[in-house]
Amino acid sequence: MHQDGTKKEPELALRKLYPDLGPEELLIAEEKLDEYLRFTMRMYEQIASDPQSYREFKTLTKRKCGSTIDRERSNPNEPTTPT
Repeated sequence: MHQDGTKKEPELALRKLYPDLGPEELLIAEEKLDEYLRFTMRMYEQIASDPQSYREFKTLTKRKCGSTIDRERSNPNEPTTPT
């Protein structure tokens, strides 16, 4: 719910994702999304409050390597292998 008490933006976003949902199904989807977001925030807050858990979290979510693409690939006319 927004600060002004409305739920228009989440409803519109969910309607775009699931255009075939009826009003009741859309309400259920919004409630489930809110529940999931609250859960993930509680989980993160719990991890962040414990230094050891937070170090483990950072280690587990650290990128293992950089990009493997070494040059522009959006041009379909450019060869994909180095020449």
